Amino acid sequence: MFGGIFSRRRRHSLPSAELRQDLLKLSVLVVIRIGIVCAILSSASAQTKEANGEPLHSWDVSMQDPAATSAAKFLSGHCGDAENQAVMNACWKLDYDSANRDLTASFHRLLTALPSEERAPWVNAESAWIRFRRLECVASSSDGVGGSLWPTEYYSCLDDMTKSRKKDLDQR
Repeated sequence: MFGGIFSRRRRHSLPSAELRQDLLKLSVLVVIRIGIVCAILSSASAQTKEANGEPLHSWDVSMQDPAATSAAKFLSGHCGDAENQAVMNACWKLDYDSANRDLTASFHRLLTALPSEERAPWVNAESAWIRFRRLECVASSSDGVGGSLWPTEYYSCLDDMTKSRKKDLDQR
């Protein structure tokens, strides 16, 4: 009466060798991504480590280098012209911090222009976008995790996405 899939008896078989290999590759990628997220979260605890007298990761130290940060302040918007990787990393971090402050100001201007009953969805959407931005940049810079170039990849991604989001909010 029904025909099609209802009239056939399903046979269950083991996945092919090719499918098993693909599943194994996917599992490895998932484990790598989890490791990347853990590495990022652990680097966020650098100040706590320092306060407890624990050694910092070399990336944490390079991002706190006053000489690199000082030199980076003069390169705003031209981070590719940095004299070394530490300065370039610090430059992208400073550019991102500036873009993030601008985005926050734009978002607050947008919120104040809205009636109070329309603000909650915007706050929820912005919170979700901030989580997305972080995860997107973690994923897109995952090839360089642990290397000296990783902060540049990560912060330049954050900077680009933040500037794009600000532009979108400013058009509303």
